Amino acid sequence: MNLNIPFRPRLFETLKGYSSKDFVPDLVAGLTVGIVAPVRQVDPNHEEKKRLEAVRIELTNALDRVNDVLKSPDRNGIGFGLSSAAKTGKIPVPTN
Repeated sequence: MNLNIPFRPRLFETLKGYSSKDFVPDLVAGLTVGIVAPVRQVDPNHEEKKRLEAVRIELTNALDRVNDVLKSPDRNGIGFGLSSAAKTGKIPVPTN
């Protein structure tokens, strides 16, 4: 079986005329890409994550204020507290 493959690597033919004058600019370009490219990677969702984190903090603060109001006593000195439905997760059914 005779395989005639037309593809032949040209690496050695290309490197015959390659000198140190050609290598230095290529080395500098390679180092530049190797250093700058990883630094410039930015999370495409960074801004959205910042907005969501701000909303989460705002909601947490609002829930803390609601809990403070529920725990604080009214004018008669009675605290509102949580209802039994909120504590147990079950809605009471009135019995007649």
